[in-house]
Amino acid sequence: PPPPSLTMPGPRAITDFQTTPNPLALRCAVAPPLPPAGAGAMRSYSSPAAASAAGDRLAEALLAIPGVTNVLIASEFLTLTRAPAADWRAIKAAARKAVAEHP
Repeated sequence: PPPPSLTMPGPRAITDFQTTPNPLALRCAVAPPLPPAGAGAMRSYSSPAAASAAGDRLAEALLAIPGVTNVLIASEFLTLTRAPAADWRAIKAAARKAVAEHP
């Protein structure tokens, strides 16, 4: 078999959910890394329209999750912010699906 460095990465997935100092925000570790935007900069959106205008399909899908109000995307993680009444369990399940479906 080819050396590990030459093999194709597996499907993208959220590997861990981590709390943040903000109780309305959740950090999601992602592997393999997400494609960079521009020169590897993080990107942030607070509306599906802004994500759509930027051509960011992953951000658009994450912001379509009921209760998600903001998305910050970096190469190895993303952070989701929710509305106060939104349920993390439902958001986590939908976020896992969005990350897997939007390479």
